[in-house]
Amino acid sequence: MEALGVTFGSLRNKVVDYVFIVPKPNFSGPEVVFRNEIPPNSKFKIIGVYGSDSVLFENSYYFHVSELDPNSRQSYIHLIEFKVNHLLENGGLDIAVFKLENTNM
Repeated sequence: MEALGVTFGSLRNKVVDYVFIVPKPNFSGPEVVFRNEIPPNSKFKIIGVYGSDSVLFENSYYFHVSELDPNSRQSYIHLIEFKVNHLLENGGLDIAVFKLENTNM
C-alpha cells in the first residue's frame, strides 16, 4: 500500500489537499505531490466519512482515517475509498487489501 499526497489546486504550488491510502499499483501524474510506502499490517482508525454526490461523475465515498504518524509536523486528511453499495461486506473496503476490525469491544 501507499499513501499518495494529492493536490487539486495549482500544480505549481504543490500544496497537498488529501492523502489517499491506496493499494499498488495506483495512479500517478502531476497532481501526486508525494508517494510514501505504508508498512504491511498498518492499522487505521476511522474518524469520519467523506462523500461526493454528482450527477455528472461517479459518486465517491471515503473513510477519513487517523494520521499515520501522530508526530508528523504536517497534518493531512487521510482517506480510504469504500464502496457504499457493499457496506456489509468488509465495510465496503477492498477485501484483498483491507481488513475491517471492530476494536470498540
